[in-house]
Formats: sequence, structure tokens, C-alpha cells
Amino acid sequence: RYDTQAPLYRAIAEMTALRKAQPLFSRGVPTVLAGNAVQPGALVWRMAHEGRAAFVVFNTGDGDTLLPALDTDLPEGAVLDPENKGFIPIPGTAAAFRLGGYLKADAIVDRDNSGLRTQFVPTTIPTGDINERGAQTTLHAKQSRFNLELRRPSASGEGNVRFLLENDFFGDSSSVNPTYRLRHLYAQVDNALLGQTWSTYMDTDALPDTVDFAGPGASASLRQTQLRYMQPFGDRSSFAIAVEQPETQIVHPSFVCLASDDCSIDKVPDIPFALRVDRDWGHVQWSGVLRSLGYDDGVYDDAALGWGTSLAGVIKTTGEDSLQYQLQYGDGIGRYIADLDGSNVDAVANAQGELESVTSYSGVIAYQHYWNANWRTTASYSVARVGDEALFEE
Repeated sequence: RYDTQAPLYRAIAEMTALRKAQPLFSRGVPTVLAGNAVQPGALVWRMAHEGRAAFVVFNTGDGDTLLPALDTDLPEGAVLDPENKGFIPIPGTAAAFRLGGYLKADAIVDRDNSGLRTQFVPTTIPTGDINERGAQTTLHAKQSRFNLELRRPSASGEGNVRFLLENDFFGDSSSVNPTYRLRHLYAQVDNALLGQTWSTYMDTDALPDTVDFAGPGASASLRQTQLRYMQPFGDRSSFAIAVEQPETQIVHPSFVCLASDDCSIDKVPDIPFALRVDRDWGHVQWSGVLRSLGYDDGVYDDAALGWGTSLAGVIKTTGEDSLQYQLQYGDGIGRYIADLDGSNVDAVANAQGELESVTSYSGVIAYQHYWNANWRTTASYSVARVGDEALFEE
């Protein structure tokens, strides 16, 4: 019997699957570009079929091998690895950098007062007489962003050292004027990550495209500082766990906690984890998070356990089309649901000072259809619920 988890077995299995999936490798014409019949070294050949080409590179030696100049028939400056496209080598080092970003302008017309002028967030829609404001037009470029990425091979030789800095101008979402906001700032060495980026609890691949910047209000969406470790295993599977920035958001009878951050007590980091399985049909990810919620207003103090679970993924349908979905449920996870973050619905402190976590649940479903390589349409539906109403009436 074969050890199906052995690196060599998995490498052969991956190459076999690639050969079956790509006619280029099974029907293409090979041309040897480099080889050594006397001793171990580089073995390189080019496969060509119906206007497509691929290069296969093997190192049959025990150490690093320097490739000679190859007659690849590629134009000067062509990038073989799409992940390295746009990177500029730093002379005298093994590192490279890439500058990126985009300029985007939004034009928004509201017939009625929908809350924020810069994006659609249902929890900000006012009720009562204040909603009688008439139509309003907004033009802004706050979503525009800039990023800088640095990469170099890691000491292990198995991955990269990666640094990413990205910002946009949504620092004050209530204003139409651009205000600097840090989106991502982190360093990654092989499977370990330190810094601010999307929470480990999230499945970013299951976030549907929307014209509005805010996206589906019921989706898991949160960026925060964290220390994360991810471990691949088996056949295209991985497990990730992290410690992340905690922040208790509560409703307090005196409303003191709403005006300042003095009441929140965050003794323990949030601990999210994620188990992901990728297959040819798409992927599925099960996530969870444990939280310690607490407060102290000088008179009362209490703590409660928060927890949440999420099932999300993408199912490929026909062509490039796909179905995306997210389901979430938990106690004290309001901050992890896009539209509920900042609404102080993680927990409620009653008149007796007892802190009770609040149950929240949400769901998102979307279908993305590609009309061609440049045009696509996404239709999505999302819903989020917070209970129990009795908690907020005390």
C-alpha cells in the first residue's frame, strides 16, 4: 500500500490530476530546453498545444541549481508565475516590490434618507420624522486605495516572507470627504501571519461582488490585528487558528458605554479558527470564534461568554459562474456581522448589572454570472437578525 500523505505521492497525484485536466500536458508536443545526461541538475522542457504553452522545470539534484539562459520563445519581460506579475526586483537582494491600487468614484442618489450618504448600511436608516429628508446626491472617491507589497523567499525555502500595506479613504464613513484609513498592515512568514487584515473567522472568497462599497449587510466582515497560523493538510485542505483583537460592544442602561469605551473590559483575545476544504467543484469553510465579553461601569461589573459559528463557501456551476453562500449563528458575535458592527449588540447589561450575550444569526446567498471575460453580474440576498427583543426592553 502507498502512503497517500507522503510528499512524493501527493506531488505525483497533483501532476496526474493536472495532466488529466489540461490537454496541453497530455496532447502537447514537448521540446527539451535544458537537461544533463551525465549528472543531476535542471531538466526543463516546453509543452505546446493549440496556441498554448507551458514550461515544466525539475531539479533532479539535492541542492539549488542555476538555470542557464533558455530559448523560451517568450517576449522580453514575460512573467511565468501570475502571482509575481508586476513585482519589481530590488537590486542586490532577493526581494521584490509591487505598487498597486485603483481610483474609483461613486455617484449615489437617495430618494429618501437612507442613513449614510457614502454607502448603504441598513442599520443606519433613521426612523420617524427624521426620515422625511428629501432626495440627496453624493459624489465621492473614498473607496480609492493604494497598496505596497514586498516579497522575498523565506529561510525555509518553502514559502515567502510577505509584507502588505494598504489604505483607502473611508476613515469617516459619515462624511463625503476622503479620510485616510488603514485597511491592511501585516507581515507573513510561510504559514504565520502578524498584523491587521481580515479576521480568520471570515471566508473572503465567499463575499459576493456588489456595486455598493458596504456589500451584503449580513456577511461576516471584520479587519483587526491578529496573530494567525495556518496549516495545510491532506488533499487541498487547511486549518487556521488565531488570537485577535477583542472589543466588547454592549447596550448599557445608563448609555455611558455608548458614549465612551470606558465600560468595556476585554481580558482575553478573541480566538477564531477556520477549517477549509477545496475541491474541483469549489470550496467549503467551517469557522468558529470564542469571545470573552465584559464590562465595568464603576457600579456593576460582569462577564459573559460569546461564541459563533459560520458555514460558507463557493459552488461552481456552469462555465465561470458560481454560487456563493454564508450562514452564521452565535451569541455575542454582533461585531463580526457587517451591519451589526458598531451597533452594540454583542451583549446587554440589565438593570441589575447582569451581562447577557445576545443571539445573532445571518445568511447571504449570491449567484455570479459571467457574460464574457470582462463583464459579470451578481445577484445577492442577505438577512440578519438580532434577538431577544426582551433583553433590549429591560
